[in-house]
Amino acid sequence: ESLYAKISRRCISSLNWRSFDREYIGMLTDRDRMRVRIKTRQTHRPTYVFQLECKFENMDNWVAVIRADDFHDRPHLDILSPNGKSRKEWIHDWGDDKRNMKEAQQLIKTRWEKERQRYESELKRQ
Repeated sequence: ESLYAKISRRCISSLNWRSFDREYIGMLTDRDRMRVRIKTRQTHRPTYVFQLECKFENMDNWVAVIRADDFHDRPHLDILSPNGKSRKEWIHDWGDDKRNMKEAQQLIKTRWEKERQRYESELKRQ
């Protein structure tokens, strides 16, 4: 079973109405990873963040490239740029927190290579 499958299963199955915070990191390659954060509270709906982080040439730190979350009351992507700017891409709200979380995770898993290349090309243009 892949690390992604384990993280996904653990995160999705953890969505219940107890109070806790969870954070996981799944390595995609030695230079690419997905950070997963889930926060639940008994009196609020759960929130999540799936964030692609990459290491680029001549950079020691992990850099956030794209993030899927449900802050601002709607699921969306934050597409980040090296110049510090970001743009929002609203994604479909299924009306179900678990499904929204699964869909957000799938978007990052589907787009991570393309988004890494985009960010890398923006870095080279700076």
